[in-house]
Amino acid sequence: MKDNKKERDQELALSQVKKSVDQVYDGIMGNALFILVNIHILVFLLFAEPDNLAVYYLLMAVVMIPLYPAYTALYVALRGTGEDKRSIYKRFFEGYRKQFKKTMVLGTLGSFFTAFMLYNSLFFSIIDQSAMRRAVDILLVFVLMFLLGLVPLIAEEKGTLKDHLKEMSKKLFQSALRGAAALLILFVSIYFGRLLIFPLIIGFSLAAHAQRVLYKHQKDRDFSEKQEANKKTRK
Repeated sequence: MKDNKKERDQELALSQVKKSVDQVYDGIMGNALFILVNIHILVFLLFAEPDNLAVYYLLMAVVMIPLYPAYTALYVALRGTGEDKRSIYKRFFEGYRKQFKKTMVLGTLGSFFTAFMLYNSLFFSIIDQSAMRRAVDILLVFVLMFLLGLVPLIAEEKGTLKDHLKEMSKKLFQSALRGAAALLILFVSIYFGRLLIFPLIIGFSLAAHAQRVLYKHQKDRDFSEKQEANKKTRK
């Protein structure tokens, strides 16, 4: 009996180790896929010469469009870690394909809005209007939080984009919190990625994972509250 229990404990420990290794591997490879799909943005930023700022920011908006679909695909791919036996590559590109229409609409709107806000921020900086620049930057941060907060709903829930927006409006604070967590992780990863490459190797995956944890926590909490309400109703 003791030997059987010891063997089961060893199998359980090995299973947990394998699961952790798979999660790390999927996180790194998913992050690499995200960067690979958006490598053209880095090429643009490195080699584009901004002779005309309006044209430069317009082109920036165009090249940034795939960011949102790719991030949603990354979320979908990491969601299957430990559950879906398909490779991270298949999950990533299938997620990209399935959610393409909805994410492309949001990606296009988000990229053009971001480029426009960055252009205005630079303009107000040049004319020394610090208050207006801060207002533009804050508005941009809130819009990015909103867009990132939508990702778990698009990836986890069925329905149209309109349905997701309605669902988000019901839990706006929680959605904004998810978006803020992801945005903070992305900002830290990109900022410190200039000094040390490691944050960029895992940063985007870490942001998606944080959103998934927060989303699952919210769903579990909603389910518990619904059960409690049902019990009270029966009484």
